[in-house]
Amino acid sequence: MASPEAGGNDTQRRAYAEEQTGRDRLILSDAQDKLVNSEIYVIQTAATLRIAEDRRRYHETVLRLTVNSAVESLRLAYADDGRGEAHYDEDGNRLTF
Repeated sequence: MASPEAGGNDTQRRAYAEEQTGRDRLILSDAQDKLVNSEIYVIQTAATLRIAEDRRRYHETVLRLTVNSAVESLRLAYADDGRGEAHYDEDGNRLTF
């Protein structure tokens, strides 16, 4: 059954149907554009997150290497020098690592 807005004759109904179809296509096109934009945003956000994770891992590695190097330097600085001499702090406590 035809909608009353479509009009009484075939030409009017056909024009009304084409107008409605055009509106529907425009709505679908807009929805598709929004979906594509959302997908782009998700991809960009995922890439940004991966970059941040890579930076975090890099900084953790640099920190770990720095701490290990500092510990090794202290260990060597206060180790027994091979002549039976140990190193002591200001209070006379023997330093061991």
